Amino acid sequence: MSELEKTCGNCKYRGDNIERYNSKLGHNVDTGYFLCKFICHQDTYEDTNQKAYTCDGSDYQSALCVSSDFGCNQWEAKDASN
Repeated sequence: MSELEKTCGNCKYRGDNIERYNSKLGHNVDTGYFLCKFICHQDTYEDTNQKAYTCDGSDYQSALCVSSDFGCNQWEAKDASN
């Protein structure tokens, strides 16, 4: 697999689709972004052994949202054949 194909769209860490409520339509719609399962949410800015994590100031919720064509150096193939 070439480096150009190593993106979130085919990474084992690609998580669930992110939906957002559309008040004009009256239902959730797909945003085109996905949660990254590699980057986790921490409640505070503590020492951690994670290479990266998200944390917001309110300690309520944060997430790294990625598009299918985004890529990072933590990419891993969905299966061993890639």
